Amino acid sequence: MSKINTKEIVKNNKKPGKNADKKTYFLSKISNYCDKCGAKYTEKDVTIVSDNGAQAIIHFKCTSCLAEHFANYIDSVGASNKMPFNSDMRTQELMKFLSSGGVTADDVIDVYEAVSK
Repeated sequence: MSKINTKEIVKNNKKPGKNADKKTYFLSKISNYCDKCGAKYTEKDVTIVSDNGAQAIIHFKCTSCLAEHFANYIDSVGASNKMPFNSDMRTQELMKFLSSGGVTADDVIDVYEAVSK
C-alpha cells in the first residue's frame, strides 16, 4: 500500500476516492488531535457518517479517552465545525437512523394524532 501524501491532497483541495484516503483527507482538514485529551487520531478513529461531495458529517472517537465529536465539513469553502457528542447511542445506531430516510410530515401528523387521543 502506498503512503498517502496528505500535504498534496490538501494543496490540490481534492477529496480522494477511497474511504481510507477520505479519512486521511478529513483528518488533515478538520482535526488531527482529540479536543479532550490531545491524543493523535488515526484512520480507525474516524467514521464518515455522510458525504455527498459538497458536505460531509464526520464522527471522531478517541481511542485514548473515548471522547466523541462530530464535525460538519463544507467542501466548497473548506470550513468545518467540530462539536462534542455526548450520547449513549453507538455509531452503528446513529448510522441506522441517518439511513432511514428521515421523518416525513405524515409521520409527524401520525404521532400528533396518536398523542392527542
